[in-house]
Amino acid sequence: MELRQLEYFVAVVENGSFTSAAKSLYVSQSTLSKAVKKLEDELGVPLFIHRQNMTTPTDAGALLYEKGRLLLMEALRTRELVSGEVPGKGNIRVGTSCKRGFQLQVSNLMAKFVQTYPGVFLDLNDASPEYIKDELMRHNLDAGIIVEPMNSSLPTFDTRVLSRGDYRVALPANHPLAGRASLRYADLAHERWIQYRPTFRLAQMVQAGCEAAGFTPKVVLTSSQTEFILSLVNLGYGISIQAWPKEEQADDRTVRVWENVVFLPLEDIQSQYAVKLITVKDSYLSPATRTFLDFASAHTF
Repeated sequence: MELRQLEYFVAVVENGSFTSAAKSLYVSQSTLSKAVKKLEDELGVPLFIHRQNMTTPTDAGALLYEKGRLLLMEALRTRELVSGEVPGKGNIRVGTSCKRGFQLQVSNLMAKFVQTYPGVFLDLNDASPEYIKDELMRHNLDAGIIVEPMNSSLPTFDTRVLSRGDYRVALPANHPLAGRASLRYADLAHERWIQYRPTFRLAQMVQAGCEAAGFTPKVVLTSSQTEFILSLVNLGYGISIQAWPKEEQADDRTVRVWENVVFLPLEDIQSQYAVKLITVKDSYLSPATRTFLDFASAHTF
C-alpha cells in the first residue's frame, strides 16, 4: 500500500465521486481509478459501492478511510519534522467569507501576518461559508474565516472569535421606514425580502425571527452573494438583513458605495454576529497554520 494510493482513496470518499476527487487532486480520472483498483486488488476487498451517481465506501472502505486519514496526517507530520519545517515558513490555505463592513479588518489582519512572517505563503479563497466548511472537511483548506450568528453551533469545528457586531435591516433610502431610528420584525411583515440561501445560518435566523413575530417573510430572491443582495436593495427591489461591524470599525465605503441604502438597527434580533476563525476538530494543523491561528487570536478586531 502506497501513500499516494491512500491519498487518492481518501479523496474519493471525501468528494463522493471519482470525477470530483480527480479534479481536486489535479489528476486524470483514469489515473485515480487505476490507483484505487490496484489498492482493492492488494487488499483483496472492494472499497466502494457504485449506485447511479453516488460512490460510497463499503464497510472495509469506511474502516480504511478512518485509519487512512490518520496515516496520511502522520506522514505529513513526519515529513515536516524531517524537513525541518518551522512555524514561520510554509503554505496556508485560508477560505474567507467577509464582505463589506469587515472586509477591511480581515485584509489588515492578513497583511500584518504576511509582514510578520514573510516566509509563509497565504493562499486565500473567497467563497460562501457553506463552501468553506465543505472544503475544510475535505482538507482542501487549512482554516476558514466566516461570519455567522454568535450563538450558532459548529460541532465539527474548533472556533475562535475574531470580532463581533450586530445585524441591521438594509432598505432603500426612499423607503417609508427609512427615517426610523430602529425597526422590529413586526414592522417588516409586508416587505419583499432578498434573503441568503436557506442553508445559511442568517437566513434560518431571519426566518425564525419573522415567524416569531407572526408572519412568514415574502422572499422574492435568494443568493449567496452579499454584494448582489445589496445591489438589489440599492435598486429598490426589496429589503435584507446584513451583518454590521462595530461602530468604531465601520468603513465609510460601506455606506457610500450603497448610496441608496440605509442600514437600521433591528431591535429584536436573536443574536449578534461573529467573525469566526474555524478549523476542523481533531485534524492535523501544520506549524505554519498553528502560527496563523495564534497570530489571528492575538489580533482580534
